[in-house]
Amino acid sequence: MQTIKSEIIDYSSSVINEIDIQCEIVLEKLNEKNKIERMSQVNDTRKIMIEKVHEIEKFNLDDLSTDTKCSFEKKIFFFIPNNEFEIVPFNKSSIKTKMLFNNELGMLIVLSYFEDKGFIETFKNS
Repeated sequence: MQTIKSEIIDYSSSVINEIDIQCEIVLEKLNEKNKIERMSQVNDTRKIMIEKVHEIEKFNLDDLSTDTKCSFEKKIFFFIPNNEFEIVPFNKSSIKTKMLFNNELGMLIVLSYFEDKGFIETFKNS
């Protein structure tokens, strides 16, 4: 059970680190126009995401028992950053774009059912 507890804490810390890094990237790219307002929005979004990670981490830690077989039997979360990427359509001229998220940071995805951690990596790398 101690190993599972460590996995939950380590994974939660890793996701928080991903959110923090993305936040720093976004803040670094802000220009002077509306900078203070946008910084506040980015930091508010960051705070909400990190609070949610801590909430689910606590839920999973409180739910541990001797029958627990997996770190995230009830709830799992992962972060998808809103990074720029290139799309090369059929006409071969590339287009720089971002995901269609409603914020500059990205999305914190929360799943109530979790089967295989490989699913998350496949989703994030596609």
